[in-house]
Amino acid sequence: LMGAGALTLALKNPERFRSVSAFAPICAPSQCPWGQQALESYLGDNPEAWAQHDANALMQSSSMTAPLLVDQGSEDQFMEELNYELFKQTCESKDYPATFRMQPGYDHSYYFIATFMEDHSGTMQRHCIRDRQQALVFDGRVNLKSPRHFRKDSASIAGESVVSSWWARSNPVLL
Repeated sequence: LMGAGALTLALKNPERFRSVSAFAPICAPSQCPWGQQALESYLGDNPEAWAQHDANALMQSSSMTAPLLVDQGSEDQFMEELNYELFKQTCESKDYPATFRMQPGYDHSYYFIATFMEDHSGTMQRHCIRDRQQALVFDGRVNLKSPRHFRKDSASIAGESVVSSWWARSNPVLL
């Protein structure tokens, strides 16, 4: 449920994330038998409470704008329960900045995640660095007062780029 957790955490806290990444998440647990059983076990027979743990339901009313990357294996044995296509359609109907990639031949295993983890990490790092550059560089100067935790010795100007590797190491991204 780590992919579902990443989605729901980001959708409930849109101001805290610059990008979101998920591998084969259960996107609409309130709309599949396995998800309904799990939600009822934890939250009782209360579909309103279930919606707070359902990425598809949360996406319908979310203000989140962070780019989203979702990878799904075409041979995933849980495909029907995950509601990948439903979530994809919900995002498309909102013109949400999401990338959905169906990976041919992969299932719901460690090897699926291991194969694409570096790509997800790189995508998220690029979003963090891009946003850090936008936050720190304005009028050709570096704003060393914002954000407060960014150390003066970790910033440098090279044209329009700001080196933010210290920030990336000190602020791990939730995968």
